Amino acid sequence: MRPATARRPALALLAAAGASVALAACGSGSGSDASKQITDTLNTGLTTNSPTVLCTKTFSTGFVNRVYGSQAKCIAVETKNAKTNKPATAVKVTNIKVDGGTATAVVAVTGGDQDGSGGQLSLVSQQKGWRVDDLSTPLLRSEFDAGVKNDREVPANLKTCIAAKVSGLDDASFRTLSYGSMGDQPAASAQIKTIVTDCFAQTSDSAGASGSTSGSASVLRKKFEQGINESLKKDGIPAAAITCVEQKLRSAISDKQIVALIGAGSKNVPPKLAQATAAAMAACNATK
Repeated sequence: MRPATARRPALALLAAAGASVALAACGSGSGSDASKQITDTLNTGLTTNSPTVLCTKTFSTGFVNRVYGSQAKCIAVETKNAKTNKPATAVKVTNIKVDGGTATAVVAVTGGDQDGSGGQLSLVSQQKGWRVDDLSTPLLRSEFDAGVKNDREVPANLKTCIAAKVSGLDDASFRTLSYGSMGDQPAASAQIKTIVTDCFAQTSDSAGASGSTSGSASVLRKKFEQGINESLKKDGIPAAAITCVEQKLRSAISDKQIVALIGAGSKNVPPKLAQATAAAMAACNATK
């Protein structure tokens, strides 16, 4: 998904609405055979976190092009998502209706990020297999609601604010944001950034007026530091140098600047943040 400043958990609340239904395609068929194949597909695929299964054997070509733009982009986005997404542990499939080369089914999810969610999805018979072609709006909203409920990292007041703003969108706008966040599209990222930044400001103001802290800043900073930590570890930087970098960045980068990174792509990292990070790495000898 992202640059060193990972967008979760704030993005997780929105991406949940367009959660990747990782489904493995099986052979095509008709009647009871098709129903069994669809059931097997959904039971198997919804419990996997494989980008390849999702992008090359699961979603229809039309779905991949609409949401991601290309199969390569789908694999790239879902590879990043797989690092943090928790797939379902079980799925119940009911109300399968097959009409020639198309079908619908209702799923109920147990476990994972969207535990407790459910709703209808559409499939098509394509390349000798049944593939997911669309998710209904009720399913998308159910996944979003479940994702918000099951997120244990975001403070309750920040989570409530984000949930209210997203749930309040009309169906068309909600679907656009859901699929946009799922496909890592710039417009959706910008909208996510605005929602999270506004809610952070609102919860911070509320905390200041009451004399208490919302915990929002610490959560976002923790994620920011985790991203820095993981990136430097991959570069082979010693643990002592990484700790040094984190300490220097705590005084060099404000919570407001960290919030500004939410929803931003790697090419949009503010120059001041890039400079502060580079300076901290140089001072701590945290370079290759």
